[in-house]
Amino acid sequence: MWQVQAELPGVPRPLMLYHYAETVRDFCTRTKAWNYNSPAALDLAADTAWPTISAGTEIPALTYVVEPTSVKWSDGRKIQFLTRDQLDKYDGDWEQATATIPSAWTVTGPKAWTVYPLLSANVTAKLYMRFAIAPSRTEAAMRTGMPEELTYEFQDLWAYGTMSRLMKIPGKDWSNVQQAAAYSQIYELGIRTAKSRAAADFGRPDRTVAYGGISIGGNSDVRNTDDYGR
Repeated sequence: MWQVQAELPGVPRPLMLYHYAETVRDFCTRTKAWNYNSPAALDLAADTAWPTISAGTEIPALTYVVEPTSVKWSDGRKIQFLTRDQLDKYDGDWEQATATIPSAWTVTGPKAWTVYPLLSANVTAKLYMRFAIAPSRTEAAMRTGMPEELTYEFQDLWAYGTMSRLMKIPGKDWSNVQQAAAYSQIYELGIRTAKSRAAADFGRPDRTVAYGGISIGGNSDVRNTDDYGR
């Protein structure tokens, strides 16, 4: 953060750290640039919607899941993503359905997901997952730091985002709305570039919807969408 300190020496360090941390979290959330593969197959028990994902165990300490980006069986077969609207049309009772092999996964709420159908009684499964993750909202998370490869490549971008946030604060010695707008423009351009890079490196998150039915993928009728089909 020396770039921020050099340009805005009057900013109190706690305030600087806070806005730097918020910038990094915003970057990770919007770009999905920090991807993490589960180191081992995750257990999915009967009548359980989703494997347990705990910071420090299934994902690095002091992080949280932004969203899953890939879900596979332990043998490598991919499980497709479907929106809730798709599942409603396909199976009106999908939330209560059970089977020996789930065929899809979906979003059920903020930071909440489920497989479809749920596993039947006395059936277990193992899944491999890849997640987009971000540092948690704690001071310790920022002291622990981001992966070196991301820090080396994007620390200047995070500095621009931090300075933009700080310069937008009114009535301070360092307030500068015009310069904040210029730094914000640089930051937003960097966000788009990093998002495209992450998509190229890891593949786009499993978010597809087919016009007129359930998407199996691989045809011209499929479009990218968000968690809720928009």
